[in-house]
Amino acid sequence: MYDEAVLNLYANNYPNSMTDEGTMAVVKQLLEATDWMGLSDTPTMTTAWATYRATLRNLENSSNWPVLNLEEWPQKVVE
Repeated sequence: MYDEAVLNLYANNYPNSMTDEGTMAVVKQLLEATDWMGLSDTPTMTTAWATYRATLRNLENSSNWPVLNLEEWPQKVVE
């Protein structure tokens, strides 16, 4: 399952209109939504979430950046 923010990109004529700044804004939004997991007063972040976040951070290295295929986005972690 993909995050709603990612699915909205494709519903709104992505990738034809996506820019570097636009794609990065979505990446940052998804990272910020999971930042709380890394705080010292929360349980340790699971491997699945750590992998999800690492994949988001590495999207910028994709040869397709900033026009990514849906399959390049990490799927939302469901626990």
